[in-house]
Amino acid sequence: MERMRSFLRKWFSLTRSEKRGFIIVSLFLVFAIVLNVLSVRMDSEDSFDYAEISQKLDILQQLASDQVHESPRSLFQFDPNALSESDFESLDIPDRVKRNIISYRHKGGKFKKPDDLRKIYGMNDSLFDLVSPFLTFQVREPKLIFRKENESSGRELFVFDPNTASMDTLRELGFSDFAADNLCRYISKGGVIRKKEDLLKIYGVDNDFFGKIAPYIALDSTKEFMKGKVEHLVIELNSADSTILISIPGIGPAYASRIIRYRKLLGGYYKKEQLLEVYGMTEALFHQICAYLEIDTVRIEKKKINLAEYADLRTHPYISNRQARLILDSRSDRGPWGNVNELKLDTIFSMPEFERVSPYLTLW
Repeated sequence: MERMRSFLRKWFSLTRSEKRGFIIVSLFLVFAIVLNVLSVRMDSEDSFDYAEISQKLDILQQLASDQVHESPRSLFQFDPNALSESDFESLDIPDRVKRNIISYRHKGGKFKKPDDLRKIYGMNDSLFDLVSPFLTFQVREPKLIFRKENESSGRELFVFDPNTASMDTLRELGFSDFAADNLCRYISKGGVIRKKEDLLKIYGVDNDFFGKIAPYIALDSTKEFMKGKVEHLVIELNSADSTILISIPGIGPAYASRIIRYRKLLGGYYKKEQLLEVYGMTEALFHQICAYLEIDTVRIEKKKINLAEYADLRTHPYISNRQARLILDSRSDRGPWGNVNELKLDTIFSMPEFERVSPYLTLW
């Protein structure tokens, strides 16, 4: 037995370096076997057939060509004022730009020259350079013509006073329903056409139409009417728009805009003297326009001190940062306010401040 062990040690024992070499060789062998197995499997798989994918690509290409054939798009001569929506589909420009052109037309816009298309959103310089050679303009403005005897077509121009003309009269003269309605509402609210050019303030009356009817506007024949109308003109300050305000002698577009802007900040006027707080308002102008004004305090928008947040209170011209914060802090500490007069008792406002701001405050 000892002899057998000695024999095995002699022929099968390995040194450390021999063991290391044996392990490395074994690893190489295992790697080679695995690589060989994988290569055999890969070779045994069927090769990729491109015939099926090629056939599908041919089908997709055919479908695409059919669609292009069904709805071809190209650039052609067109009038942006007259081209129908269906014909626009065939025009080779971005769909978004086509929609904007159509929307602009629906709102009453017209293109009188090529550069007018630049105002369309999405019409950049490169697209305009591409489209401009294809633009044509055929102005189709309705003409006012005189009626001869026994002639039933066309419109007859005649002398009229815009301060007294009815809707039907204005339509007979060629006013659109929109322009005629705006003029009648302007007159009904106290507005007066003092000179011919005042008609251009009316929405719907453009320069071209005004040029045609101007020779037939007769304001001299209604001087007495206008005098009486101006003398008795009274405008409710909290509801008047800028068009009505500029009918007051001494009030132009700038003053009208400032009066309305300050009215929005306040929430409405409760006395005429507040107009002296409007930027640029002088005492002389205030006394001049005072007779034309009245105030409906029901229209005042009030701040709900039990619900309002800091930002809402602070936007009012009569409430400071400190006062807005004190109102909220007191409400948070003690609960809802029970009476607006408590603001005065809590010394949040002085007596003059409270008298000025109280018309704009309510509990709920």
